[in-house]
Amino acid sequence: MGIYVELRQIDSSQNINTTLPIDKATPDEIKANRVQSVPFTIVADLKEKALLPPIRGFHSANEILRNLSIYESKKINNKWRNK
Repeated sequence: MGIYVELRQIDSSQNINTTLPIDKATPDEIKANRVQSVPFTIVADLKEKALLPPIRGFHSANEILRNLSIYESKKINNKWRNK
């Protein structure tokens, strides 16, 4: 499984400690994904062009990967939302 990470920021804070590039989220992106609080993680299956349900709150990378394994093993594709 390959991983691609893209960060979107919804505030104007300059106090972010990351080496990843950060783009400002547009109001349309915030509204379309129903972002109400941060952190807010969206995982997309680029092959299927579908989004998993959002992951809200702080989670380790291992927790997120474990959740992805659960989705894959249960084949919950019918709960994915097409873009």
